[in-house]
Amino acid sequence: MQCIKDYADKLRELREIQLKYSLDTTSTDEFIEEVENFRVTAPIIGNFSTGKSSMLNAIIGKRLLSVEITPETAVPTEIYYGENTVKQLCSDGKVKEHGIKDLPLKNLTVKDTELVRIEYDHPFLKEIANVKVVDLPGFDSGIELHNKAIDKYLPNALAYILVVACDEPVLKDNITNVVKELDLHDMPLYVVLSKSSRLSSEEIMEVKKLVAGIISKIIDNNQIKITAIESYGEVDVEGIKKFLLEIQRNSERLFEIKYKDRLKSSIRSMETFLLDQINKKDLSLSELEEEREALQNDINNLLRKIKRERERFDKQADECIKAITNKINTDLVTATSAIAALVQNGNNVNDKINTIVRNAVTIGIKSEFEPRLQKYLKNIANMINVDVLKDEGIKMNVDQLSTDNMIQDVAMKAVPIVLAAVGAIAGPVGIVVGGMVGAFIDSVVNVSQSKIKEKKAVEVAEGIIKTVTEQAGVGVGNEIKRYIIDVNRDIEKEILRQKEMLDKSLDDVCARVALEDSKKNEEIFRIECDLNQLRAI
Repeated sequence: MQCIKDYADKLRELREIQLKYSLDTTSTDEFIEEVENFRVTAPIIGNFSTGKSSMLNAIIGKRLLSVEITPETAVPTEIYYGENTVKQLCSDGKVKEHGIKDLPLKNLTVKDTELVRIEYDHPFLKEIANVKVVDLPGFDSGIELHNKAIDKYLPNALAYILVVACDEPVLKDNITNVVKELDLHDMPLYVVLSKSSRLSSEEIMEVKKLVAGIISKIIDNNQIKITAIESYGEVDVEGIKKFLLEIQRNSERLFEIKYKDRLKSSIRSMETFLLDQINKKDLSLSELEEEREALQNDINNLLRKIKRERERFDKQADECIKAITNKINTDLVTATSAIAALVQNGNNVNDKINTIVRNAVTIGIKSEFEPRLQKYLKNIANMINVDVLKDEGIKMNVDQLSTDNMIQDVAMKAVPIVLAAVGAIAGPVGIVVGGMVGAFIDSVVNVSQSKIKEKKAVEVAEGIIKTVTEQAGVGVGNEIKRYIIDVNRDIEKEILRQKEMLDKSLDDVCARVALEDSKKNEEIFRIECDLNQLRAI
C-alpha cells in the first residue's frame, strides 16, 4: 500500500531531522514500526457454532482452524498474509512456534493460550495483504476469558464481520450490545449469513430481510451489507471474499484516518523546537538564562494548576462511579422478575446479569465519564499551550500540539475501561451468583408449593442484585481510577517531553551566542531549511 511507504518515508525524514539536533527518536522509531506493520484488523464476531472457523477454512481452501471445538478450546486466532509461520502466545508469556503443517492446532485451551497468530503465503491472503482477519470465540460461549479476548479487539479494530447462522437468524443481547457499540464509533459492519445451503434462494432473501430489519433497528444505516455463504458441503464463500476485498480497498482510507493527525502532531512537535530557536536567535546569554528560569517557573506553575484540576476531576470521577453504580442497580432491579424466573427454573443467570451490567457500564461510561474526561484533557491542553508555549510565533503553528498528543490518543483508550471493568467484576460475580442459586436449590428441594418457591426465588434474585451492584460498583470504580492514573501519567510525560525539548532548544541557542555572526547566520539558515523540510512533509 503506497500510503504506508509514504508515511514511513516522511517519518524517516522527521527522524533524520531529530537526529541532527540530538533529540530522542524513540517515539518516532515506534511510529515507523507501527506504520510499516499496519493492517486493518477485521474480527469475525458472532455466537458460538455459527460456522466462523469453517468459513475461514473455506476461504483459504485449507483446514487451518479446528472446527471440532468446545467453548473451552475456542482460542482467538489471527490470520494474515506472510511467511508460513504459526505462533502460539501462551498465558504465561511464552511464545511457541509451529509450522503450517501442524495446523489445525489441537488441545489448546483458553486457560493456557491467549492467541494464535498465523502468517500464511496464500494467493487470496496476498490480495488482502493489508487485512488481518481474527477468528474470535463465540460471544455466548459462557467463558469469561473469551469475553476478555473479544474485548481486546473491540477498541482497536477498524472493520467488523458479523456471522449469523441461517438456522437461527436472531441477534442475542450480547451481539446487540456490541453492534450498538460499533455504531457509536461509526465502524464498518458487514453481515454474513452462514449455513445457507439448505435454503432456497427465496428463503435466503427472506432471512436477509429479517436480519437487515433487526440490525436497522439497532443502528442508523439503511445500506447494511449482507451476504449468504455456505462453508460446508457445496462450498460458496464468494460473498465474504468480496467483503474482505472491499475492506482491502478501503484500507488506505482507514490508514489515513488512523495516522494522519498523529503524523501532523509529531511534525508540529519538532516544528515547535525549531521555531523556538529561530525566535530566540538574537537573545544574549543573560536573556537566555532568564528565559530558562522563566520556563522552569512556568512548568512549576503549570504543575500546580494541573494538580488542582486533577483534584477537581477526581471528585467528578467519584460522581461518575456513583452514577454508573446506580445505573447498574436500576437496570438489575428492573429485571428482578426475569432473574427470579431463571433462579426458580435452575437456569444459568450469569449471562443475563453480565449483559445487564455490561450495558449499564457502557452507557454510563459514554454519558457520564467520557464527556468529563474530554473536558479535563482540553483544560490541561489549554494550560500547556498558555503557560508553556507562550511565544506567538510558536503558538500560531502548534496551537493543537497538546490536544493532538493527548486528547485524541488518550481518549481513544476510554472504551477499554468499559471492557476491563466488566471483565474485572465478571469472575467474582459468577462465583457469588452460583453460590446463591445453589443455596436456593438446596433450600427448596422438599418444597412443593409454587408460591413459596416464587417468593424464595425473588428473595434470592434481590440478594443477587444487591451483591452484584456492590461488586460491580467496586470493580468499575477501581478500573476508572486506575485509568485516570494512567491518563495523568501520560500528561506528566507529555509536559516533561515538551520541557526537555524547550530546554534543549535553549541549550542550542546558548551554544550559538559565542559564534561569529556569519556562523550564527549559517546555523539559523540551516534551521530554517529544516523547518521548511518539515512543513513540506
